[in-house]
Amino acid sequence: MTSSGRAVRLITIEDRFDLRGWGLVLSPDVDDSLVDLFVGATHRAEAVRPDGTRIQVEIWVGWTHLNPIGFRCQASAKSATKADLPIGTELWCTPPAPEPS
Repeated sequence: MTSSGRAVRLITIEDRFDLRGWGLVLSPDVDDSLVDLFVGATHRAEAVRPDGTRIQVEIWVGWTHLNPIGFRCQASAKSATKADLPIGTELWCTPPAPEPS
């Protein structure tokens, strides 16, 4: 899969929850304007921490269902820890190029 070139800020982490089987679930939800670009796939993201350091992380963006809230689009990082992604970290990701029609 190729990229469309320009990275966008997927989220700025406000909280994160370590859930068995999911990894580190990140909050807030992915903005509605970005869902179609990223949902249902794993992406390589650059994490820009509040202290300015940067690391590469693999994130999955997908739909979750939480009662009574309903469906939400969230990002999670299976191999990251809370120390890797502190609150205030920005996740930047390049959307995949559109499939040829």
